[in-house]
Amino acid sequence: MGYIKPVGSTDTSSDLVIYSPSQMRQTAARILAEVSIASQQHDTTWRQLQDWLNHEVDPAWADVMRTCLDPYVQRLRASYGWLTDLAYALSVAADFVDQLDRQMGEHFQPASYR
Repeated sequence: MGYIKPVGSTDTSSDLVIYSPSQMRQTAARILAEVSIASQQHDTTWRQLQDWLNHEVDPAWADVMRTCLDPYVQRLRASYGWLTDLAYALSVAADFVDQLDRQMGEHFQPASYR
């Protein structure tokens, strides 16, 4: 499925834009896999850091470091959530494109010209 840019568009890229449902699904799967790996690595590292702060660092300094790091951790986790939502939305869009193509194929009635 794709579209052709409007006449007079100043966009210099190719005129035909293709939306491939299979590529959309592959991209969504790759995003989910990479987010899963990154999230697991982050959680492991964060646990190690917490252990270090709890056992090796003066409690006053540990609190200061947590105050600095907590907003970063929250933003990073929110980014993982956003990427996961993006992957799911991309997958839903691929299903929509497939369904739309099927419906158009089933209901398309070419005009008869005489």
